[in-house]
Amino acid sequence: MELDGLKKRVWGYSKDSVYRYIVSLEEDMSAKLEEKDREAARMEERLCAKIAELEKRLEESQEELRQLKETEKAKETEALTKEEELEKTLAERERDAIEAIRSYADEQREKAENYAANVGRLRQLFGRMLEDMDRRAAGLEADLEELGKDNPVFEPKLFRRKSEVREIGE
Repeated sequence: MELDGLKKRVWGYSKDSVYRYIVSLEEDMSAKLEEKDREAARMEERLCAKIAELEKRLEESQEELRQLKETEKAKETEALTKEEELEKTLAERERDAIEAIRSYADEQREKAENYAANVGRLRQLFGRMLEDMDRRAAGLEADLEELGKDNPVFEPKLFRRKSEVREIGE
């Protein structure tokens, strides 16, 4: 109802028309307020749903971050453990290699000492053999001299040995 629709009387507007106008205004305003309240409630619902969704995503992100931190910590611990194991393995291999080299060097030193001892024994043996041969040659030479005295045809100087004796290794 509009203001123009109010009935007039001699002294102003009719009371009944004014009340109906006020009631209609109140009904319109109430309807508009109810619509605004419903719209505000829908907006509040959407905002609450959005807040709940954002809170859920925040919790999920925080959980994912926590898991990533745990994974990172576990991988860091694993990497440190593997590094320590690698260092330990390398140290063991180094010790094994050093021990193998020392063992090989000891074996070679022992072989060289054995060869040197064998060479020394061979020199002594050859020295004794040469001395023995020299004594025998001297005895044979004396025997040849004796034969040459008794037999004028026999020429003992053909069988004479050289007078110089050389050392082995010269």
